[in-house]
Amino acid sequence: MGTDMIPVFPIFTALTLEHKSEVESITSKFEPYADFSFVNLFAWCLDTQTEISLLNDNLVIRLPDYITGETTMYSLIGKTKMDESVDELLKLSDSLTLVPEQVI
Repeated sequence: MGTDMIPVFPIFTALTLEHKSEVESITSKFEPYADFSFVNLFAWCLDTQTEISLLNDNLVIRLPDYITGETTMYSLIGKTKMDESVDELLKLSDSLTLVPEQVI
């Protein structure tokens, strides 16, 4: 696996500049959403704490809680097997955050 490839869930990798085209190939299918803008994701990627994964071809992000700094926030964007994908993520967290309205 090349360094620019996003791993398949449940494996996460730290977001890097090399992920830009792969992230944008997923997010470009949706209206612009600031929390999934690569520039915003990368800008908030403090100490490589923002991590990404693919779950059913959906982009999953795991990032530090803005208040506590703990890596506990999960979100996703995509169109494939959404109910199944949400169920998998809810096994890791009590809730999902920053999910775009059009994904819901």
